[in-house]
Amino acid sequence: MSLLLWSWTGTVYFFLEIIWKTAHSRPESISWTMLALAIVLAVPLERFGAELPWECPLWAQGLICGTGITAVEFVSGLVLNVWFKMGVWDYSGLWGNLLGQICPQFWALWCALSVPAIVLLDWMRYAVEGGDKPFYKFKRRYRMEPWIQIVVTIVCSVIASSGFWAFVNKRSDSRDVKTEMLLGLAHDRIVYLGMMYIDRGHITQDEYENLYQYLYKPYEKMGGNGSAKRIMNEVNKLPLHKSEYNEVGEDKG
Repeated sequence: MSLLLWSWTGTVYFFLEIIWKTAHSRPESISWTMLALAIVLAVPLERFGAELPWECPLWAQGLICGTGITAVEFVSGLVLNVWFKMGVWDYSGLWGNLLGQICPQFWALWCALSVPAIVLLDWMRYAVEGGDKPFYKFKRRYRMEPWIQIVVTIVCSVIASSGFWAFVNKRSDSRDVKTEMLLGLAHDRIVYLGMMYIDRGHITQDEYENLYQYLYKPYEKMGGNGSAKRIMNEVNKLPLHKSEYNEVGEDKG
């Protein structure tokens, strides 16, 4: 049953991700890795929701599940984004991010989304397996299990540590400078090449691929906009010619 709920929850989130990115004109960033990751992130949500007693207030369940999701997201980010450099997501532009993989804003979002998800999964589990009918507490005091107290204490101690936030801010500042530099270099190159192609009146297939795939798309993902986007819109209107070396190769053949 748990495997079914993980798959169902992950699939629902994946489709919501597709709708969100399509609505914001970012369909190219949709990847199968998001489906796999969504299923993995559903594991702590479903397991914590199933194992926590009914006496545990719903808001506390949300905090615990959201923290569990964030922990799994951090480990997954280190593997996918830092180690394999897949670039599935990047929070480096958000305040308080840790290595660009997690941030307070998305931790709060996971906690908030966990509350309705817990209720939905509880009722689905009850409809299939039976058992105790779901009920929830909101204000009652609850004594956490020792292992939960240990986890919460460690997480809160790390977050409250001045050294931790100094490290995060230092990393964030460093990444901001690097991001600004890369954006500036990409912007300069896009404008230079784009204006050259516009003045010439056409662009070849290879030139377009180089400009769009390897310069403009990364530039846009990093938050670049402005004149480079206007130049790219004008380039998209240019006639597309075959690459010169392809024509030479065909003549020789």
